[in-house]
Amino acid sequence: MALALAGTWYFVSTSRASSLLERGRRALAQSNWTQADRFADLLDRGGHGDYAHLLRGESWLCRARLAGDAAGHWLSTGGDSYQLALGELAQVRNEGRLATDAAVLGAESLVHLGERRFAAQVLDTVLQRNPDHTEAHRWLAAIYIDLNSPALAIAHLREWARLDPHNGRPHRWIGWFLAKDFGKFDEAIEAYGEASRRELEPDLRAQVVKELAETLINGPAEYQAALETLDQYPGERDQAEVLTLRAQCLSSLGRPSEAIQALEAALRAQPELPQGLQLRAKMFLSDGEAKAAVPLLEAAVRIDAHDHISRQLLMQAYKQLGDDARSEQQRQLLEEARIYKDRLTKLHDRALRDPWDAGVRNQLADLCSKLNRKAEAQMWREAAAACAANQSDSSFGPSFSLQERN
Repeated sequence: MALALAGTWYFVSTSRASSLLERGRRALAQSNWTQADRFADLLDRGGHGDYAHLLRGESWLCRARLAGDAAGHWLSTGGDSYQLALGELAQVRNEGRLATDAAVLGAESLVHLGERRFAAQVLDTVLQRNPDHTEAHRWLAAIYIDLNSPALAIAHLREWARLDPHNGRPHRWIGWFLAKDFGKFDEAIEAYGEASRRELEPDLRAQVVKELAETLINGPAEYQAALETLDQYPGERDQAEVLTLRAQCLSSLGRPSEAIQALEAALRAQPELPQGLQLRAKMFLSDGEAKAAVPLLEAAVRIDAHDHISRQLLMQAYKQLGDDARSEQQRQLLEEARIYKDRLTKLHDRALRDPWDAGVRNQLADLCSKLNRKAEAQMWREAAAACAANQSDSSFGPSFSLQERN
């Protein structure tokens, strides 16, 4: 009888704790901090410390998220709140669902505090216990995206996509990595197609359409399919990059007048668009108008001195004009550009093999800066920073690891 009564009391007690936790979470969803704090106090007074710590940790985390959103960048503010969240979450000692929730929320806090390696270890432990934990896969995907480590990112993106079948975001990233890093264009096209069939924010849907068109062009050269894809572009269709992609399709489909019209509109909108300059010059060269192609290609290589395609076209243009000296000069510069490209490829391969190698990512950033590839340099610089732990304050109070709770 005593055991039965004890079991009944435990069930009622934990049910009440779960109810208070859920009510506290609903208050957090409405940014009602006072109400959430009241539920946490009730949990404490009822002897449910783990539930109280979890709710308080979530409360600090929600405040930090809002602070980051308000500042326009998720890492720009809220550092103290992330620390406070982590301090609460680290005190959850329950070995069941509460521990898992605390671990995943704690890993999110660690990511925001720059401790991605520690966060990844925590999330790996969560997945050892629950391989179908959606948020754990989502945050691990985010970590490996930050590190620009595509193979590991794709593995978790696929799991996230499986567990969240309405969300198109993971398939977009899968397509992007497959096309950019592995040249697996058919698989990338399939991933982009799946992303477009799922839910996407308007801006991301526009990005998916553009990236799918680029992949159809650069991979299997399916120009008609790319053109039809661009017809579905939900944004402003007179954007220079979109017009250039249309022109590339139209030119390859034997519709030169339409291609020229689209391309000239693109260059009016963005006169220094390298892809537009290169394509218009290529069209001039195919029509035997090397003299018209030269200034466009000279502008393209001024923008990107190591653009080997524009450099090669410029070499051919000078050759057609009988300017052997300048053609030879371009040949030498082209060889130099290829040397840099080979070096980039080797460093990139090293980065793919080791997701936590900050040194090679910094080397890639330096080389991209030297090549005036500003966006790539910034990407690799951020990836290098993501590899390193936050050395300014790596003291998080109690040890935060599911393994250490066993």
